[in-house]
Amino acid sequence: MRLLKRGMGWTMAGMGVLTVLAVRTVLGQPDLIAAPFPSLELARATQTLSVETPAAIVHDVGRNELVILHGPVDLPAASGHGHDAHQPHESVFPPVADVRIPLDADVFGFYVDLVDRDGERLPDQLLHHVNLVDPDRRELFAPIAMRVAAAGNETGYKSVPPRLIGLPFHEGQRIAVHTMLHNSTEQAYEGVILRFHLRIVPDYVPGPFVRVFPFWVDVQLPAGDKTFDLPPGDFSKSYEAQPAVGGRILALSGHAHRYATGLRFEDVTDGKVLWEAAPELDPGGNVTGVPIGSQFLHLGDPVDPQHTYRLTVDYHNPEAETLVDAGMGSIGGVFLPSDGQAWPEVDRSLELYQLDLRHYYRQLMGTLDELRATVAAEAPGNG
Repeated sequence: MRLLKRGMGWTMAGMGVLTVLAVRTVLGQPDLIAAPFPSLELARATQTLSVETPAAIVHDVGRNELVILHGPVDLPAASGHGHDAHQPHESVFPPVADVRIPLDADVFGFYVDLVDRDGERLPDQLLHHVNLVDPDRRELFAPIAMRVAAAGNETGYKSVPPRLIGLPFHEGQRIAVHTMLHNSTEQAYEGVILRFHLRIVPDYVPGPFVRVFPFWVDVQLPAGDKTFDLPPGDFSKSYEAQPAVGGRILALSGHAHRYATGLRFEDVTDGKVLWEAAPELDPGGNVTGVPIGSQFLHLGDPVDPQHTYRLTVDYHNPEAETLVDAGMGSIGGVFLPSDGQAWPEVDRSLELYQLDLRHYYRQLMGTLDELRATVAAEAPGNG
């Protein structure tokens, strides 16, 4: 494992990275974020959000945080579909928006919460997921924009040891924010705002010794909608790819929906399972969490760019009918490239990159084949 001192990093050391994964999980709200009141700048930013300006970022000096805000949106009360909280008519999406990182810093942890315009906390269950994407960097297992971070209502507080492991952000870096909210309760909520808190060590503080990258894999890669139908009984879905560079996976975890029975990530070439986990469920079968794989305890699992890797998600649908758009399966992790391995530049000319980014910004919707058909119909002479 390579040790890095500030100012000595790779050519990519200024890249902002974060992941839904981390080396350790801190339960509850730790003392380091237990400030009694939000900063004045954070309170002001909350009030200035609008349809025209749906995102903002604030450096909360008192808490050593960068806080990304997204919203506000109104969430009507549920229309009686019960557990099926992923249906489009019950989901609300603030407009996808960009923010710019205001300073150089290393991120060591994150958490999310929901508030109203007055800063009052709202139930975490209103959040389905939030994604942060860096359009100017590519993913490890696909030639698309890098997923920097993701969180759902089950994610909680994630961190790595500060000053030991860092995820570097740089001033001016562009981050695109995509949030999905849903309300399965009988109470309506107005002016809902998501806050994504990034715990940081400022650039002037020595460290970290190791800088890492995020990676993300979804069974619906490389582009298009990430949900899929679940037929009755057992059903599995997989995605295979080769990584762009070699290195080591230090930790990973995943995300799945109701009725999921397992997630598995394996080296197909070697026939070796690198990680597998059964989602944690509540009595109703809803996923409340996915165990974290702590590969860092044995210095990580090696990843070879000549090998093929497969992510699989398994489901058991006990109902008699096919559940439309009810399935999902993805993982995110912490990745340390091998010595001398420069992260490849993103190729914006690639069809998959363009389709994925337009889908992320909600300019195109549908499966990969449907995205291609839409773009073909947009071409001159086909109107």
